[in-house]
Amino acid sequence: MLWLKTRYGVYFPWKVYAELIPNERWDQKSNPAGKRWKRTAEAHFPKTIAFVKSLPFDVVGRCNVMGLEAHDHGTVHRDGDPAAQREPDHFITFAPAPGKRLFLYDEATRTETPVTGRAYWFNDHDYHGVYADPFFRYSVRVDGVFTPTFRGELEKGGLR
Repeated sequence: MLWLKTRYGVYFPWKVYAELIPNERWDQKSNPAGKRWKRTAEAHFPKTIAFVKSLPFDVVGRCNVMGLEAHDHGTVHRDGDPAAQREPDHFITFAPAPGKRLFLYDEATRTETPVTGRAYWFNDHDYHGVYADPFFRYSVRVDGVFTPTFRGELEKGGLR
């Protein structure tokens, strides 16, 4: 990573990326088949695992910690093509410590909408990024399949 940065100017925003439940391919992130918590995650993150297990998922297929160093930003991107999906992916991201400033980006109007909560879900096939700040910040992303009750609340617009 450092060689690519120095030689070619490649920018890697996520300097910290720790898989607690590993995932080989993006399209399998909601599928728990053959996956389990890493032993190092079980040894060092028991409270995080307990919290993740309390979230409204029927199954969890992926869980990772993503951190940004001071002054780095998360590039504006989308995690897929919205035309290629029937419904938004099921995931919850939470920031245990305050300070990670995610925003949604509307390409047509060129406007940014800050996400103010410390736990959130959105259509990750829409453009989004993270503002730069002068300190380290991180979040935990959990992918899976929401419970029918939680999906119903989302569909009714009862959760904000």
